[in-house]
Parts: sequence; structure tokens; C-alpha cells
Amino acid sequence: MHHAVSRPGDVIGGRYRLIELAGAGGMAEVWRAELEGIEGFRRTVAVKRILKHLSVSKEHRQMFVQEAKLTATLDHPNIVHVYDFGEDNAGLFLVLEWVEGLTARDLIQLLNEYGQKPSAALATAIGIEVLKGLEAAHENSITLEDGTEQNAPIIHRDVSPSNVLLSVRGVTKLADFGLARAMHSSISSMTPAGIVKGKLAYMAPEILRGKPASGQTDVYSTGVLLWELLSCKRLFQGEGEVITALMQNKRPASIASHRPDLPAALSAAVDRALDPDVETRFKSAGEFARALSDVLRTVPERTDRARLAKEMRNALVYWKKSAAGQRAAQERAIAPATDAIPAPKPVAPAKPTATPAAKPEEAPGGDASKIFLDLSLSGIPLQGRTTSPPRVEEKRVEEPSAISLELDLETAVPLVETLPIDFDASEASVTFELASIKKKAE
Repeated sequence: MHHAVSRPGDVIGGRYRLIELAGAGGMAEVWRAELEGIEGFRRTVAVKRILKHLSVSKEHRQMFVQEAKLTATLDHPNIVHVYDFGEDNAGLFLVLEWVEGLTARDLIQLLNEYGQKPSAALATAIGIEVLKGLEAAHENSITLEDGTEQNAPIIHRDVSPSNVLLSVRGVTKLADFGLARAMHSSISSMTPAGIVKGKLAYMAPEILRGKPASGQTDVYSTGVLLWELLSCKRLFQGEGEVITALMQNKRPASIASHRPDLPAALSAAVDRALDPDVETRFKSAGEFARALSDVLRTVPERTDRARLAKEMRNALVYWKKSAAGQRAAQERAIAPATDAIPAPKPVAPAKPTATPAAKPEEAPGGDASKIFLDLSLSGIPLQGRTTSPPRVEEKRVEEPSAISLELDLETAVPLVETLPIDFDASEASVTFELASIKKKAE
């Protein structure tokens, strides 16, 4: 149950009418809304607002302003566009492109529920589009007042399944530049020196050693994303395992150990992206994207926009019927407005409606394993074809919360590795100060 800043029907900025809550994270909520213009003009947009209890925080306000400024400088089909930025009595709001579809996190949960994994071509095509968006951000430039162009690279720093949007139009879009860092003077990062922000499970190992974020750190995060999309499993189980692996420069298990059916070139590309040594890792998002494009040339399946659109439209239908989709809808439910915000209560998973198992149709040629389209989600039917019911016993796959670490790397890291620190997933961010860690040690 979510305590929303706004309510359905509210008009934001004088022209954005809120329709329904689309999602809420640790820092903000996102609404599906309509831009209302003259002569009955309508356009669906997304309105993003800081959560009520964070709206008074100077730091969160600065982060929100920075997200608006950074995203406004980007114009690429694989990055969510920003349309407007404003403030009303309830605080700041950001108006973004509305993307109808699923997040990569939704897709992983859906496939996991059905006991399936995506095809190599589908995952590779998604990865390429994420990397194209990152490449555009890393090569970003801005026009100065005197008309000259200045390089203005933007490092996303939060590439994770929940920030990858899979559109029913067949386009993958990178969202949420709330933690992005501008590598130029005009829009500086709001992150204080010594603070590491981002989802720990998707963070490159050099970040925890005090190295600055770079294009290669986003490459590593995209490698984690692809590993999890292909395997439908978490790369690291728990934050303690993450910290140990990163600080020891431990190379993650090859994706081939979970998906021996993948093309060798794809497994090699994902493994290289996850190399803890930046000298061995792909040098840029563009280089990683080109390696994945070479993989697609060896795979017979089509990956055009029409095919991907059909896959995502089908997946969206089944997401709404799935236990994960119903659970997400419950979590978006809006509680009555109140000034005092109680601690969130856990929501019991929705029980999926039992459906009788059905025998798969046999495809032309008699091979029942080929009954779905080339880029199908394997166990999820297309155009009314039947399949086995969801495997409801599958363990729910959770994405880690955003974690902020404040570390004196020589002193604090050994303590972090040995102390039983409790990472509270309900918080937007957690800051571990060296003094408090020492106190626990005593």
C-alpha cells in the first residue's frame, strides 16, 4: 500500500491530469498522466514526483533537479525523453515520455514464474539498445552560450533491471538518471566526496576502491543486467556476498555455467563485460554493443522492431495475469492520505488463478519445441497458444535496494566484510559512516 504525494484526478502544473500510479521506488513515484491542451488535445506522459517524506530533504531535491537537467541534455531513441520540469504546492515534478510495456525486472520475474528463460537473440537485442543509450550518454555534448560545443559525458551509475524499459513498440529505453554523474563542469554531481551511490549488486568493483565512475562502470553494470536477464537469477545473493566479491576482485561465474545453450560469442562478451580488471573489460559501451551485434549476425532469429514489439505486447498481457504482476498492482495501491506515514507493511503475494495444464500445439514440421516465434519467451504463448501453468513454487527474484556507502577503504572495508550489518531494503538509501561502524565493532 503506497502513500502517494498526489491523487488520481489531480492536475499538475495546470495541464497534467494524473490517471493512475504506475510505480513507486525509494525516492519517487511515477504516474501515468495526460497532457491536456486546447481543442481536446491529449498526450499520455509520465509524471515523476519525490516522495512526500523526502520532499523536505535538500539532498533529494538537488538530486531531482540534477536528474531533470541531465536528462534534458540527452536526445536518443533508447533514452526516456524529458518534456517538462516544474514545481507546485506538493513539490517538484518531472514530466517524461510514457513508455507502455514492462521493465527488464518485470520480464525476469515473469519468466521466472513460468520457469522459462529468454532466447539468446531477445536478450542480446535488449542489451544492444541499452548500450546504444549509454553510448549516447557517454558521448553527450552541450552547446554553450557562445555557440560552441562542449563534451558533456554523463555516466548513468544505476543501470539495473528496474531502469530498463521494454516498450510494446519494440524499443528498449534507459530510464532514471537520478544517480547520473555529469563529467563536466556545467552540471556537477551532487554526490559528496567519499560517498558511493547506486545499487550495490550492479556496481563495478573499482568503485568500492575509490575510483571515479566512468563509461566502463556502466559497461560492468550492463554485464550484470544481461547475466541476470539470460539466467533469470541474481548474480549475487545478498549484499554481503556482493561486497566480498567486489573487494576481492572475484570474477563472477560465467553465464555459460547457467546457459550452456548460448552462442559462445555471447557468453564471452558477457564475461568480458564483467571482468573486474578494467584493462580487460570492454573499453566503452559502443565496443560492447558491437560485440553483441556480431553475435546477432550468427543467430538466425529476427530482431527487428516489429518482432520485439509483438513479444513485449504478449509479455505485458501475461504479466498482468501473473502472480508477480498482481503483486505489483497491490503494491501500487494508494492508501488514504495522511500526514503521518506509517512503516510499510509486507504485502502477501497474490495467488494466481489455477489453470489446467494444456498440451503444447505442434508446430509445422512436427517439432513441439518450435511452436513459438523465433524470439519467443519460450513458455509464454503467442496469439492464444496454450502452455503449462505458471510454476508458482519458483522463488521470488528481488532486486536489491539502492545502497550508499561512506567508506575509509583501508579501515572500513574489513569491518564491512566481517560485521553482521543489516541492509534495510525498505529504505531509499543507507549510509554507513566510519564512526558508526567502529562503534559496532567495539
